[in-house]
Amino acid sequence: MDLRAITICFLMSIFSINAHVEASELTMATLDELNTYLHQYPSKAIKQIAQLESSATKQQSSDLLKLRLTLLKCETLIELGENQAAINLAKMGDAQAKLLKLDQARPYFLNCLADAHSGYDNLKLALPLFDSAMQLARRYQQPQALINTLRLRGQLDTETENFTAAIEDLRLSLDLLSELDSQPINWSWPPSAYVYAAMGNLMYASGDINQAIYYSKVANNQSNTLGKIKHVVLLNLAIMTLANNEHDKSDYYLEKAKEQIPVLDSELDLAIAYSTISVIDLRRNRIANAKRLALMSRSTFEKNMKQTLLMRNNRQLAEIAFVQNDQAKALDYMQQAINLGIQLYLPTDLAHFYHIMAEYFAKQNDFEKAFNYRTRQNKALSQANDKLSNARFIQYKARLSQHSIENTQVTQSLTKDSLNTQSKLNWAYALIFILGLILLCVIVLWFMKLQRTQYIDKQLHPSEKSQPSNQLENLLNNAKQTNSPLTLILMKTTHIRQVDLPQMLDQIKVKLREQDELVRHNLDEVIIILPYTSVQGAEFVIEQLLPSIQPWQPNHRVHMGLACLQQFDTVQSLIKRASANQLNKVKTNDTKPKPNETTETWY
Repeated sequence: MDLRAITICFLMSIFSINAHVEASELTMATLDELNTYLHQYPSKAIKQIAQLESSATKQQSSDLLKLRLTLLKCETLIELGENQAAINLAKMGDAQAKLLKLDQARPYFLNCLADAHSGYDNLKLALPLFDSAMQLARRYQQPQALINTLRLRGQLDTETENFTAAIEDLRLSLDLLSELDSQPINWSWPPSAYVYAAMGNLMYASGDINQAIYYSKVANNQSNTLGKIKHVVLLNLAIMTLANNEHDKSDYYLEKAKEQIPVLDSELDLAIAYSTISVIDLRRNRIANAKRLALMSRSTFEKNMKQTLLMRNNRQLAEIAFVQNDQAKALDYMQQAINLGIQLYLPTDLAHFYHIMAEYFAKQNDFEKAFNYRTRQNKALSQANDKLSNARFIQYKARLSQHSIENTQVTQSLTKDSLNTQSKLNWAYALIFILGLILLCVIVLWFMKLQRTQYIDKQLHPSEKSQPSNQLENLLNNAKQTNSPLTLILMKTTHIRQVDLPQMLDQIKVKLREQDELVRHNLDEVIIILPYTSVQGAEFVIEQLLPSIQPWQPNHRVHMGLACLQQFDTVQSLIKRASANQLNKVKTNDTKPKPNETTETWY
């Protein structure tokens, strides 16, 4: 028996060693698994990365695999809260990508770099980096990078209450999830649960609690919602259902979130979890437990020198002390929070702190101090707006500079290609026959297009013919350069008789402004360009135009879609998004909305 037992143990040890070796081999499949694992269990992931780095050295792995491993390590450091280490590694990874001529990896490293800077609330660096990452992702056709850029930028816009920009980014990010597998080479992508959770947080911040709960539940049901992701999503649901006065559900989600705490093997993740649970317990009047958890978090924040988290922890402890009528302790915590806010220059947080102090002294009938703190609050709000405006101004300047550089590079590239082509033609006259065939095909296609254009022109009133596309592009470029809003309305004319259409369009033109543009896109669609107009303004214009449109198709509903200009938009992308919104509205009206479920209005 002893010999058999020893033999079994020996065989099991060999199997264990082989399994470990296989798990530590640096392959694309291993890195694909690590991509999701690092978000679920970051502390375990960083240990696996160390093993893979050692294995890569022994195996002499390819530069591409090593570079991707560096990228995943950078994102793991972000998950662990090691922002400075992530910044250093992202810069090194971007330089290596340039050196190895693997430029398609650059937007991923820029995302990691921007995410790390946003962790320090450094918007002046984070926002331009996100824009650069987006441009590179589009240039090298990297939907995985684009999804993450849109998600991270949407989260940042949510935190700064720029909800219009946030919802555009997050909607596009959700739409692109289906294209995750379209890349020939995988690099890095966010778990789908985090994308849905980001949309839920946006809805919560903007006051739409029901939609916030809906998206958070979708996030909770994703297959990758495990470990740390599961814990974060459940805590979100606990907070949202509590805000919706669903106390039983809030307690249920909170207990489920607590069950996931053992998977948080990072000391910092555990402290953040305790701090969040403390907020919920305070709102549920579980004061003693709220204070205990907040103090536990505080020691970790101090140990790891997480100043921003410590500042907000001081505010939490002050609120607890106010409830316990320990005024002296509460004021001491608030003063510590204010001092850190001034030191870190976080005017948005400072405005909240000053508001708490103003409310407290007003209740104490000390109106002089209350007025003083209210004045500080207003000043902090003004500084917060200036900080955000300056960051966005730098962002737009970076976009313009990048656009200018790209135009120069394109011109140089075209000139070089033209010279190379001419040189090759001198040595390869045999290509003339092929070029002749190509030319013949172009002529045939041009003739077919001309025939269709002439047909359309016959159907259009002279005042309705499409304006040149470069004129529309000029309108878009002008809006981007002046940082002014612009909205495109796409109207279907399928149910309007061609003979009636010119008269109806004349009625529409009367109600538009002089700077607005009415363009006939094709036989079945009309475009209205509204410069200096937000989405809300465009919806008002639609309401004004409906009385002029409805009489021409009394038995049919008016189909309209709209899209607001973003910095990366072209005319075609605006039209495409407006068309998608229009389709969404048709589907919304064909399906009866569920209770407590918001739907888009359609016309």
